[in-house]
Amino acid sequence: MPSTWDRQAEDLVVGDFPASMIATIRKECTQMRKLLAERLDRLPALLPFGREIVYSVSAAPPEDGRLRAMLAWACGPREPEWVWCWWEIDVWCWLDANAGRVLDLLPESGSTGIEVRTQRDVEAFVVVIGALRAVSEYRASSATDEDLCQSYESLIRFWNEFTRLLVQAATEPHPLPAAATTSQPT
Repeated sequence: MPSTWDRQAEDLVVGDFPASMIATIRKECTQMRKLLAERLDRLPALLPFGREIVYSVSAAPPEDGRLRAMLAWACGPREPEWVWCWWEIDVWCWLDANAGRVLDLLPESGSTGIEVRTQRDVEAFVVVIGALRAVSEYRASSATDEDLCQSYESLIRFWNEFTRLLVQAATEPHPLPAAATTSQPT
């Protein structure tokens, strides 16, 4: 579980975590970015408006359960597959950009402090942790080994607590300074 997120100044929230938790976040973000890049490289794309307007959409939703879990999280689990296909490329680019930001904010090996200075930084963590939680929930539901299932459930609890404490520290007594934000595709 996270140790703490504390407001250090008007424009600074610092999280202090065990090095193993920072390593887990770094590993999961890196794996997510690799998975997204592989999907984008192999994505069956359509040009629905013809070649004159360069806008691609996915021709078919992904088969990989982890990708489907992230799409359901981002677009809504009850949306039809054509909606997922329409937004898929945008969702992957949005998640990749946020994961890159999170990786930039994570300390180098050995350090246990994470510094968050803007609402955009908070948003990046919330987005990435939300997607990672969706993947962890998928993995837990499909795990056949009880120990593995419990491991994923423990990771889900960590993601939930990490996000709750970060948002609390970043908004109380007042929000961190605003920065350019990116909203979730809808």
